[in-house]
Amino acid sequence: MFYTLHQDNGRASDDLLKLSDACEFQENEIMNAQDKLRSTRAKIAVSEGKIALAIMYAQFSSSNGT
Repeated sequence: MFYTLHQDNGRASDDLLKLSDACEFQENEIMNAQDKLRSTRAKIAVSEGKIALAIMYAQFSSSNGT
């Protein structure tokens, strides 16, 4: 009986380790996705800034007749 209980505890321990590994993998996936999202948002902000400057330059150029 003790051996069976010990085997069950061993299986439970293995299951917990597998679950822990799966959770860690998911956390890493989430962090990577968040990094990618942050990077994409930064690229969008840069593009928006460039567009705003281009619009201002075009308006300035047309008002000065340049």
